[in-house]
Amino acid sequence: MADEENKQSEQPASQPAPLSHVQKQKARSNFWKKAIVVFIGIVMIASTAGFMLNSNSSNNNEQKLPENAFVVNNYTFYNASDGSFGTYFQLGGNKTAIRFRLDPREAGSISLDDIALRDIVSAKKLYITTDPQGTDLGNIAIAAYEISRIIGLSTIPTVGAYTRDADPPSPDVPIKTCADATNTTTVIVLETGTFTGISDQNYCVHISGTNSTELIKAADKLGMNLLGIRL
Repeated sequence: MADEENKQSEQPASQPAPLSHVQKQKARSNFWKKAIVVFIGIVMIASTAGFMLNSNSSNNNEQKLPENAFVVNNYTFYNASDGSFGTYFQLGGNKTAIRFRLDPREAGSISLDDIALRDIVSAKKLYITTDPQGTDLGNIAIAAYEISRIIGLSTIPTVGAYTRDADPPSPDVPIKTCADATNTTTVIVLETGTFTGISDQNYCVHISGTNSTELIKAADKLGMNLLGIRL
């Protein structure tokens, strides 16, 4: 009897059934929804450094750069080891390195409404808003981060928001759309659409991409220009 009990105790625990394709997709979607909520709660907080809109090629060229450095419109960039593109800008009197996912040689093909820059830097408050029920939430979160890290160099209060309720709702995240934009409050909407670029209408800035990957590029284009890198 004791031997039988020992054999039973030695039986391996039953393994959980593998997730179906639908269950995997749902779990992945829930992960990115939670990631966006965490991102909104933590990342979108403005610092006190202030925008430094005076990046220029002479300062960039004084910095020691790798051999694979290249120049675009008098701005010096270099290929980073992770596939991104680095450059330097002036921050508080010091040269600071920053990297972008957008190849600066492609930046000229992305349209930018200069009024968007004005409405961002002159705002008393900013909202960066996304659709929590959209697709490709992972890339949209990256695009939102690309913008918020640059705006975070300013003293402008910046709040993460949704264009509509999440599913399930996130009561701590405000709902903001272009209808909430005013001459003191600029709403930045990240969206996919029919073109890749940055447009502005009545203090509402649209960062758009034909897909979520293109949206990241448009976000970087705006970020470059906010730092004074006019490409």
